[in-house]
Amino acid sequence: MGACGGGGGAAAADFQVGSLQAKPAGGGFYLADPHRGGTGSRLGLSSVSWGQLVDVHDVDPSGALRPQPVLRDFVIQESVPGGGDYQFDVHPITRRSRLVIRRTRGAPDDGRGTFEELLAAVSQRLIGVLPKSDRPSTPGPFSYLPRNATLVLRFNDLLDDGEQGRRGLEQAVRVLTGYAPQTPFTARVLFDPNHGGLLGDEFHPTRVLVDLTISEVEAADGLSPLPLNALGLPASQVGVEAPNVALRLATRTDPSAGVFHLLRSVTGKGLSSSSNGPVDLGVPTVDVVRAMRAGNAGDVGNGFLIDLAAPEVVGDFPIEVRVLDPDPFGESGFDFLCDLAFQRSCAQAARVGDVIGVGDRLFEVQQSSGPPTPESAGRSLLRGVRLRSLSSDPLASPASAQGFGSFFTLYGPQSQVPGACWFRFDPAPTTGTALGSIPRPGSAYASTNPWIRPGSRPSRA
Repeated sequence: MGACGGGGGAAAADFQVGSLQAKPAGGGFYLADPHRGGTGSRLGLSSVSWGQLVDVHDVDPSGALRPQPVLRDFVIQESVPGGGDYQFDVHPITRRSRLVIRRTRGAPDDGRGTFEELLAAVSQRLIGVLPKSDRPSTPGPFSYLPRNATLVLRFNDLLDDGEQGRRGLEQAVRVLTGYAPQTPFTARVLFDPNHGGLLGDEFHPTRVLVDLTISEVEAADGLSPLPLNALGLPASQVGVEAPNVALRLATRTDPSAGVFHLLRSVTGKGLSSSSNGPVDLGVPTVDVVRAMRAGNAGDVGNGFLIDLAAPEVVGDFPIEVRVLDPDPFGESGFDFLCDLAFQRSCAQAARVGDVIGVGDRLFEVQQSSGPPTPESAGRSLLRGVRLRSLSSDPLASPASAQGFGSFFTLYGPQSQVPGACWFRFDPAPTTGTALGSIPRPGSAYASTNPWIRPGSRPSRA
């Protein structure tokens, strides 16, 4: 990771820096970062960098993918090496990125590198952000930032990630855009769950992530409502080298500006206004500043992270989830067996990768089902469909995810849905048409990069 910041050194981590460790009480895994155990007099910003956000999976000893991620919301470098060690894909419906490391976590080295070594190879070379102010007099160049990237803020000590700290994080860490950057931009700001250390028997992070896009799943997982944003940052002006993005970290509270909380170490020490690079002394919050230039149409990938996936057509068909029971062979709170009914003549067997949406919950089909059973009034029923929740939190009450929703599937030669179902007429026809007699069967839209469809459910670009 590029060490562009200047928060000073740090003491050794609890374990070897970069090693994969288990969190206490079965809370998952993390990579050990250097920190001061909360003993530092002030909090220091060690570096700011960017990469792409993924969920990291391993495989079982037979080589089969394990559906439960080893690490969620993990930032890796923009380019993933080729060969058979990695499998990188973006879900065509949810647009969530997944990195499969084709090794079993914890397995010994067979001469091709371990899971842990391959993980380090794609996560330790993030692009650093230069410590530049957004003042008009600041000379360039300014760091380039893809519009849909994720910023990584690494600190020199363990962070206070308690409830108050989590709720105040969006006040303490802000993004502004424009020329000069003065317009507030809503990003998803979260403590990095994958890097940190232990204080006693509790894990605390050493990093903060600023996710510049917000998917429906991420909006639903947030502590407060967040607007959906598939594109990320506003584009910069082609040919203009001035910064149009500013990352600001408050070092003082200012209720008049809505800043009631600060980013603090686990022992309550605030961010220093010195030794952390450029500082804006002209605002009451005395912000630590990092100025950047967002991507535009003149940059590689049109200013977005490189995405080589071809566009696909996604269908959205009305359904009713009638039964949602825990899967006795799955993970509690995440894996379920579902009975769902198609509300129109548009019906097909569920396929691996299809997505079910009910309210603010999304579920992915884990195993292809049998064909639908016809019911009355053009409806049909699928029984025992294996689903996995895409939320990071377990679903405590499956009954809350029953009801009317949507069935998302990809159009292709293997699709069993009649051709007329891939069109939507507005207003809906009251009599038969040349395409058939299916009143308002559903809708179809292209899944592209960035991904937006009319109405709702934009997701990660």
